[in-house]
Amino acid sequence: MVTAKVAHPQPSIQDHSHEQAVLGGCFRAAHRAAGDLLDGALVCLQAEDFEPQHRAILGAARDLRLSDRWPTLPEVTDALRRRGDLDQISGDVPGPDGELVRARGALYLTALLHATFTDALLPHDVRDLKRSKARHTAARLAEALTEAAQRGRPLEDLASTARLILAAVEP
Repeated sequence: MVTAKVAHPQPSIQDHSHEQAVLGGCFRAAHRAAGDLLDGALVCLQAEDFEPQHRAILGAARDLRLSDRWPTLPEVTDALRRRGDLDQISGDVPGPDGELVRARGALYLTALLHATFTDALLPHDVRDLKRSKARHTAARLAEALTEAAQRGRPLEDLASTARLILAAVEP
């Protein structure tokens, strides 16, 4: 009997461009006082849709909106500064020559404005973020399923994990 080991592709590191586009779109919608657009996005988004540093930005934007203030770039920057979170926020953004550079704090927040062209794309960006997160979750669960199968886990355990994968990608 000939057996072959099948290599399974590793899930890629989550692409932060969707998160950046959503947050940039929120800043743009707040600047224009586009309440329906902004509130629609904030209702759809969950902290789990974002990486930790972006969760802090989303949290500050939500808190401002709940206090009847617009989460504009300056308002969110000030809120994060008051919380002590501003200096913890950083990420890769396109530099002047197109190469990615590391930006931190207020500079990174400002760069988020350039992650999207207009707040009109916000619903599309939210949908893309949700889909990206579902794919990332499904890949992580599929990897766990493969590992569990290779370790000889009971079929019921494998079926349970498979159901989690399907639930993660359902619209």
